Amino acid sequence: MKRATVHLEVSAHRCIAVLVVVVAALAMHGCASLSESECLAANWEVLGEADGQQGRSLSQLGRYQKDCAEYGVVPDAKAYAAGRERGLAYFCTESNGYQEGRNGAGDAAVCPPTLQADFRRGYTLGQGVHTAHYVLITTADGIRAARDEIQDLKSNMADNKSRISDGDLSQEDKRALRRQNDESERRIRQLEDDLVVLAGSVALAIAQYSSAVRAARAAGHDEPMESEIIYELQRLAR
Repeated sequence: MKRATVHLEVSAHRCIAVLVVVVAALAMHGCASLSESECLAANWEVLGEADGQQGRSLSQLGRYQKDCAEYGVVPDAKAYAAGRERGLAYFCTESNGYQEGRNGAGDAAVCPPTLQADFRRGYTLGQGVHTAHYVLITTADGIRAARDEIQDLKSNMADNKSRISDGDLSQEDKRALRRQNDESERRIRQLEDDLVVLAGSVALAIAQYSSAVRAARAAGHDEPMESEIIYELQRLAR
């Protein structure tokens, strides 16, 4: 769960320092539920703001109500909602939307209509880079895995052939080793076909990733182009 950053305005009507520490501690350890002491000490407006900054849905208040019910504490829903609305103003920005999408976070759809467009604009760009980068990584991993498996299979086949030539084995054992080699040959052909497909997808994967990064940069996001994985993919595809 993401680490919260609790924004506090310097004004007399906000919470006292000890309550800020309580809420900050909750945010730091990522706990979305409250203990008895936390229910008793909670400043619902500050807690709502912290949850808003994390992009938590309003259903989180229902969890707090359930947590605190056994201690006889009823959360101040109005104060919580007011604080959450302020927190969402920090969460629902284009830059934060970009980071959410870039990190592969799901779109919680918590932003109010007035802020949704900016958040979604950034989220879509970040998600595009995240997805394209993931394709690069998985393509490279797939090529390496297929080549390693082919090498292992060929090595095992060579060992089996050597054992078959050994006069100490029974005919039944030799037939079993030949069957293993036949299965290995079929698997190698399948892997070689997979490599052809993977190698053929490299150029498209690189193009999509490069396009996603350029789009993010054009929108003002500081997204590096990871050239090393591109070069590695190009090498693997040869």
